[in-house]
Formats: sequence, C-alpha cells, structure tokens
Amino acid sequence: SAFGLTVIPLFVWMGFICFSSGISKRLYDGATKWMGSLQGGIAIATVAASAGFSAICGSNTATSATMGTVALPQMRTHNYDREFSTGIIATGGTLGAIIPPSTVLIVYGLQTLQSIRELFLASIFPGILLTGLIIAVTYFRCRVNPRLGPPGPATGLLEKVRALGVFQQ
Repeated sequence: SAFGLTVIPLFVWMGFICFSSGISKRLYDGATKWMGSLQGGIAIATVAASAGFSAICGSNTATSATMGTVALPQMRTHNYDREFSTGIIATGGTLGAIIPPSTVLIVYGLQTLQSIRELFLASIFPGILLTGLIIAVTYFRCRVNPRLGPPGPATGLLEKVRALGVFQQ
C-alpha cells in the first residue's frame, strides 16, 4: 500500500527506454567528444555519461549495465587497461545512488518518513561534487600512469557543439 514505491519500476523502465532508443549512446558520444582528447578522456567521459544516465534512470545497476555496454568496447578499442576500465564503469554506476532521481533515496525516504523532494534537493550538490572528484582522480591517475588510459582522438569545437544536440539536422 506504499504508493511511493511505484516510481521505482518506472525509473528502471525509463532507463531501459533510454538505452533502447540510443540516448545513452548519444550521451556517451557527446561526453567523449568534449573530454576524449584528455589523458584518460574516454574514462572521464564514461564517468560524465554515467552521471547523466543516473539523472535519467536513478538506478545503479541500470547505469553500470548501460555504461558497460556502451563504454567498455570503446575503452578496449583505445587500449585502456582492462581492470581500470571495469573499475571506472563500476565507480560511475555508483553515482546512481546519490544523483536524483535515485531509487535508493526513494526507498530511504519512505522507510524513514522523510520528504523525498528534500532528499533529492539535498543530494544534487553531493552528486555533482562526487562526479567531479571521480573525474579528477581518474585524470590524475591517467597522468601518473599513462598506460591506464591514453588520450582519445581530438575533436574540433564545431563537432563538440554539435554533440550537445542543440543544432540537430
């Protein structure tokens, strides 16, 4: 009789729709065009895309599974360290627990009788901060040990702007 739990399957379904429609791939491709040329840029793009996908579906498992499907082949193509690649995908997947709409926060709010809206508002800044810290650690680890994640292909400014999806043809 807890109607608040009905949103959880809807969030997971929304994540499935985004994966099936290719939104997750476009999100990842856009992040790769913006950050891919940095040392470890494809891994950084994976974390950024994981944060974006977490904001869509709110599920750790769906985020990890989607980014594993989309990002792992790209990282293998660009000779990223295998353990590092899977670790980045798993770490990016944990962002789904804190970035709203988080199914974990919904369950927590219902169990503790807290306002889910307030929990969502309170988790925005920590989610952004955690994403930034994971990106910073990824960048510095790849700078110290370039074998973990070499830079990807460079892209021009016009291509980066097009990746935002503002100027779709």
